[in-house]
Order: sequence, then C-alpha cells, then structure tokens
Amino acid sequence: MLADDPLLTTRIPVEQAGYDGPHHPLRVVLDTHARTPATARMLCAETPGRTLIVTGARAPLSNVAALRAAGAEVIAVPARHGRVAPAAALAALAARGLNDLLIEGGGRVHGAFFDARLVDRVYVYLAPSLVGGARSPSPVAGRGVATMPEAARIVDQQLTLLGADVLLSGSIQYGEGSAYV
Repeated sequence: MLADDPLLTTRIPVEQAGYDGPHHPLRVVLDTHARTPATARMLCAETPGRTLIVTGARAPLSNVAALRAAGAEVIAVPARHGRVAPAAALAALAARGLNDLLIEGGGRVHGAFFDARLVDRVYVYLAPSLVGGARSPSPVAGRGVATMPEAARIVDQQLTLLGADVLLSGSIQYGEGSAYV
C-alpha cells in the first residue's frame, strides 16, 4: 500500500458491468500502525467502493482518526510478531459475514498467511520477465520450510494463458512436518 498507492478497484467500465454498474468488493488493508495516508487514492471520494483498514490494537489514535475522517472504516485486532495477526484479521472479517478473501500483497503478507496455514487456494500470475538479485522481492516470505517435502504444494493445477502471461491456479496442500504452523 505504501509503495504503490493502489486503487484496488475492479477497473470494469460501467458499459460492460451491466444494469447496476460494476461491483467493487470491499477493500481490506492490513496496516498494523495505521500508516496508510489519508490522501491514499483508494480513500478518494471519486474512487468507487469502500475501504476497511485492519490495524493492530496499538495503532496511533491520531492515525486512526485521520483514516476515519478520510472515509475508511477502521477496526483493531491483536498483533503477532509486530504485525496484524492474520487469524485475528480473518476472525474479524468472518464476524462481518466476509468468508472469501483475495489476498493481494507483498511477500511478508503472503508469508504470514502461509505460516498460519490460512491459504487454501492460490492464483499465481506469471509474466514472461525474470527479475533477480539478492534484493529482489519474494512473492512469499515468512518462515518457509527446511526441506522440499515440507513445502506447501499447489494441487489440482490449472494453467490459463492470458496474452503473454500465464495464470497458475490450484488448491494448497501443506507438506508433512511443514514448518508452516
């Protein structure tokens, strides 16, 4: 969020969306310290849809107030290892009747959900570009595993060509003795 200032909208033109216009799912931002700027594009009045920001219980109250004043709904959940606890965030969302979640984040967010074994399906978009280097971002960070048999595996795989890109999707099966706990 801080690096990209995303809109997190569907980008579906009204002409293609049908009678009621495009449906914009609720945007949920995990932001332990409520550092999302009140000027973020997703909070602009012109951006369709609603935004819910999940903070840690100790987020600065002035930051929370600024986000609420900008139109975001803000809820606080316990933190674990200095970050919003994924299980607590999901419990808060489930209490609101939200049971399906698309996680679009960086390696640390993805890793936290894998570490907590909260991922049941993945959609991996692959572009025909290779980015390398010791400082390259990882799509899944977290604790990881010590051996390949411990790795979470994508099962029931499906491959879809999307122009030059490839979409790999499937269910997650966690490895035996996995470090993912």
